[in-house]
Amino acid sequence: MPTETEPQPLARPMPAAWEPAPWVPGLDQGQPLRIAMLLSGLGRVRRGAEAAFLELARVWVNRPGVTLSLFGSGTEGAPAESVNHVLKIRPRESFERWPHLPAFRTEAYYEEFSFVRQLRHSRLYDPAAHDIAVHCTYPWVNWYLRQGSRKTRAGAKLVYVTQNGDWPCYSRSREFRYFRTDGLVCTNPEYFERNRQAHRSVLIPNGVDPARFLPAEPGTARFIPEVDAGDGPRPAPGQPVVLIASAQEPNKQVPAAMEILGQVPGVFVVVAGEGSERQAVADTAARHLAGRHRLLGSVLRHRMPNLFRRADLFFHMCPTEPSALVYLEAASSGLPLVVHDSAVTRWTLGNAALYSDTANLSQTAATIEQALEPECRATLGAAARQRVLQGWSWEVLAGQYEQFFRALMATRA
Repeated sequence: MPTETEPQPLARPMPAAWEPAPWVPGLDQGQPLRIAMLLSGLGRVRRGAEAAFLELARVWVNRPGVTLSLFGSGTEGAPAESVNHVLKIRPRESFERWPHLPAFRTEAYYEEFSFVRQLRHSRLYDPAAHDIAVHCTYPWVNWYLRQGSRKTRAGAKLVYVTQNGDWPCYSRSREFRYFRTDGLVCTNPEYFERNRQAHRSVLIPNGVDPARFLPAEPGTARFIPEVDAGDGPRPAPGQPVVLIASAQEPNKQVPAAMEILGQVPGVFVVVAGEGSERQAVADTAARHLAGRHRLLGSVLRHRMPNLFRRADLFFHMCPTEPSALVYLEAASSGLPLVVHDSAVTRWTLGNAALYSDTANLSQTAATIEQALEPECRATLGAAARQRVLQGWSWEVLAGQYEQFFRALMATRA
């Protein structure tokens, strides 16, 4: 989603690394914790926010005293132990040519409105039946949850997660000035510094399950059907495979990535993801990577670990990536990464990646060639795997969420 206002400068420099906050004694005791998670694409699409929510859900359903209700539009990846409410909505792709208006600024806003409309008519969501309502989109879900909470004194505490950006949290223009939340989970330190004075906030980044996203075993065959079978080009034996796993939206700059990779001789490019720029991606890839690319579209979530293991390098163009879930999945899989040089990506990946100003196409192509050199590839891949084992697992981060939830429940309305 586009940023509507210029971000405010940070009051303090970002911390050098992520360290989980210490556990506060007593907050994990007491009444059961009833969590609702609401997201229009949950269980239906495989974007970053949906993946992050489902990873948290998989941890929470196994925690004693925690009950979980999911409100989305599908069941893929949803734990069977949770209560799964599936709503029939209109997907954002059907709104790509619709006008951009206040509160309907992109096709994503239209999809969210469709979701809230179905949620309201279904009456499936009862604010009194939950302690915490977790969401990450604005404005429609936020407004609906606030309206429901006002109708009952026992309404759930609202928690907004900055999966898609933090501009609703600080902007005072247009419809963004109506944003309210009881708690704010900031997925990177820039967001935390910018919003901690205005909202009850906590810094909790996205994570990864290192037991699922594993490096490929040395010497094992890496054949997977999505890349090595079916119609169309496929990599030759030993040909380096560069993976892009990204929504094909304007801010992700996937067409520019195709142009850059066209300057890297000998690589085979695999793109996983969907979005409004799918035709631009296909056209640019055909011009610059003829015979050495595969466009997979949306890939089932449970197939992604194999796809990461099939690759030799992960490349991401987005200059404003807020949550970096895909970075951590690539890192956990032992892949070297080439990503845009920003404070947030350096905070996330440290020395486990090579950084480039991705607006400079020739510089970025040279950086990719450097990362593919055997010694550099091995060093970066090992550092990447080690990075995620140091506090970036969903098991650790889900506990941080729980601690924050219980602290919110202990406060007055």
